[in-house]
Amino acid sequence: MNNCFVRISKSMVLQAILVTVVVCAILIMCGSRAQAADVPDMENAQQLNLGNLGVTEKEASSSQEYYYKTYKFTTTGNDSYYKVTLKNMNIRKNLSFFLYDASGIKIDDFDRTYISKTNEKSKYDKLDKSSTYYVLVKFNADKGKYSGDYNITVEEIIDDAGNDSAHAVSKTPGAIEGTIEVEDDADYYKITARRSGTHTVTIINPNSSNSIKYEILNNNGVKESDGTVYKNSSKEESIDVQAGKIFYIKIRSSSDNLKYKITIKEPPSADERAASNVIGMINALPVTVGIDDAGNVKTARDAYNALTDSQKKLVDANTLKKLVDAEAAVAKAAAEKAAADKAAKEKEAKEKADAENETAARAKVRKVKVNVATVSNKTIAKAIKKAGGSKKYVTCFVLGKKVKTIKAKAFAKYKKAKSLVVKTKKLTKKRVKAALKGSKIKKIKVKVGNKKMNKKFIKKYKKIFTKKNAGRRVKVA
Repeated sequence: MNNCFVRISKSMVLQAILVTVVVCAILIMCGSRAQAADVPDMENAQQLNLGNLGVTEKEASSSQEYYYKTYKFTTTGNDSYYKVTLKNMNIRKNLSFFLYDASGIKIDDFDRTYISKTNEKSKYDKLDKSSTYYVLVKFNADKGKYSGDYNITVEEIIDDAGNDSAHAVSKTPGAIEGTIEVEDDADYYKITARRSGTHTVTIINPNSSNSIKYEILNNNGVKESDGTVYKNSSKEESIDVQAGKIFYIKIRSSSDNLKYKITIKEPPSADERAASNVIGMINALPVTVGIDDAGNVKTARDAYNALTDSQKKLVDANTLKKLVDAEAAVAKAAAEKAAADKAAKEKEAKEKADAENETAARAKVRKVKVNVATVSNKTIAKAIKKAGGSKKYVTCFVLGKKVKTIKAKAFAKYKKAKSLVVKTKKLTKKRVKAALKGSKIKKIKVKVGNKKMNKKFIKKYKKIFTKKNAGRRVKVA
């Protein structure tokens, strides 16, 4: 029985050895054709140079179920993010890629990435400085059934600001432009105040999509304020800081490659306050400056002239031009006023001369003809006006042939009139009743026709132009 056991044991050992040899042979044969699933072939990895060109694989295929290829790249000494982009040019199966460190440990951020035909995808991560990393590209080749082209690139994206206060980028008040390179990247800035007082921080989001989150922290890293700046908008915060002290600004977003701007306005200096005061005076001037603004314009000019050279440099060119234009407008208005005053004086002088000339002309009108049926104060005034004379200068009235009646006191207002020339034959005693009353008429000259006719009417008119009838004693001849 012992001999039987020995024979059986030897047979089993030989079978075990044979199975082991066969398995090893199979593994050796398979090892020359396949790669273990999702494990990078570091030894045979193809070198990738950093940049936007990368490597394009043509007619990628495999006789195995899956196609695998490993690439490697080395990071720089910068504090950077790295962007790996895989583009599926024409392969009908989804591509995927994985990132591993030098120890073969998979970077989780690069897991579960699938790229369909004609599409591309990118993944970002901040990697260790001066280190080697491996990218494994994979797709289901189905033993050569699927093949095609793809391109892979690795680009360095230098982080423009540190990710925490210990690595914050130092800045002074002014303008800052930055980029959130990758999702959940945080940019920290350390601002050193040059002046004591309130600093105004404006965060600007110029993007048409996605928002920006920010925090303002004091010297001890304690948050003073925070908020969200939505697309195409800005937000303003303020913080009081003493000169020489620092404060922090933290910017973050959940989007990749998101640009932003920050402006930090510090409290004004003494020179800036002086210049600002003058700028305020100039900007307070009206758009249309007139002669009434001359005082304010002069005050603004005097204030500007009182600035030091360094302060004058803080008054911008447009504001200074406004002052110069205002002075020109005042000068023009003053010139126009002077011209208007001169014209007014000349007009006044002319009017005075014209009045004097008119007075002189009226003074020459001594005799006025009145040739209407009824002579009254009103008709006499019209006759004087028509003659271009003045009642102050008329000494004689000529009564024309149409005159039939002379109203009572017709000549009473014309104190310079001393005589009448009567050419009408139509007057009667009744028609001249009280006609001369109140007047200064002393003489009536009758000229109704020839000598004989005049003599006849002199006799007639002596009887009617009596004191009792006409109201004044006169000489009729």
